[in-house]
Amino acid sequence: MSEILLLKAKLAAKKQELEELKLKVENHVITIRELLDPYLDDFLDIEIDQASVAFQDLTRLISEGLQLKKTIHKMEHDLNG
Repeated sequence: MSEILLLKAKLAAKKQELEELKLKVENHVITIRELLDPYLDDFLDIEIDQASVAFQDLTRLISEGLQLKKTIHKMEHDLNG
């Protein structure tokens, strides 16, 4: 019985971690949109270096999210059979 409770607690923590990751991803998307403003008068004013760093971070966060989702799915499968 205690193993089940432990697994449920770990699952809840992983789901919370995924929600926090989702917020980080949303913030990165907003940042990238602001940096790649399509209404700039001069395309040379685009802050491409900052956008590139933000995009690399976004890519890493999405990769972490995909891995976390797999972990959650496996934990749910183990819990529910």
